[in-house]
Amino acid sequence: MGKPVPDIFGNIKAALVPCAKKYYRNYLGWNRWFYAGDEFECLQLVWPDTVGIFPWQPNFDERFRSDQPDLTEAGWIAALAQ
Repeated sequence: MGKPVPDIFGNIKAALVPCAKKYYRNYLGWNRWFYAGDEFECLQLVWPDTVGIFPWQPNFDERFRSDQPDLTEAGWIAALAQ
């Protein structure tokens, strides 16, 4: 979980991290309707900045910080440690 995956996009790596249920209401409306509630697992797809640095890594370009909110339970660093 959280390791860069090369096969999602053609030209950059991406990472998948678990999405916390506390964010389901704000971000997963149709999914909640489809599953009739919040009893399903969801992964957040996270992409790096223009030079390949992920938001949890040093030197991430802060201009892109608001483009993808951290939807993990206790933060990306904690999610990656699991």
